[in-house]
Amino acid sequence: MPNIRNRKRYLPIAQELRKRLEAYGIKTEIKTIAAWGSIYITCEDSRMGQIRIGDHDERDRYGYRWQVRTDLEEIAIDTSKGHRRFFYPPSELAAMAKRMKQYHIRILENAQREEIYDKLQAQG
Repeated sequence: MPNIRNRKRYLPIAQELRKRLEAYGIKTEIKTIAAWGSIYITCEDSRMGQIRIGDHDERDRYGYRWQVRTDLEEIAIDTSKGHRRFFYPPSELAAMAKRMKQYHIRILENAQREEIYDKLQAQG
């Protein structure tokens, strides 16, 4: 049976996070609202990874880089799935958006370095 209550509870969280990210120039869209209430958000720049909002662990086969977890009270970082994953309680959306901004800057800087390196290699 779908959990409509969670859906209504998570939507304002998703809207607030998207607003904060938009202020940093990170464009997002809500990809899916699952039957059990979890919300999945994609970033326009796919290198950023996806965002999941929920109150329970994700399925084992998934490893969302960014999660807002209503069952947490503190920020947590996990590396058990081969990459860093960040977990934030809803009270820390500002910190999450700031961390995502920093991550996006790093992605853009790395891409710029790769472009310069490729040009130098092509020159000989």
